[in-house]
Amino acid sequence: MKKIGEFLGRFKGLKPSKKAIEEESRRAIKETLNIPDSYYKLEYKNGTLVVSSRNSALNNEFFLKKEEIQERISGRLGKSFSIKLFLN
Repeated sequence: MKKIGEFLGRFKGLKPSKKAIEEESRRAIKETLNIPDSYYKLEYKNGTLVVSSRNSALNNEFFLKKEEIQERISGRLGKSFSIKLFLN
């Protein structure tokens, strides 16, 4: 008889969807910087999260809090999931 762990093992490698990553990223940014979604644009491509804003002061805040935002996102999506945050 097989153990249940053998059946569930195939789900360990599943990655979150693009939509889930973007939602968690928006939530982490809102908690860290306390700004609405309309102030910046967010896009996830090939393991890189691209954040862009026309506001230079906001870009500076993103840069200063970049590591904290990355830690929050990785903490929510799982320790094995790493993400690069690119400011545009």
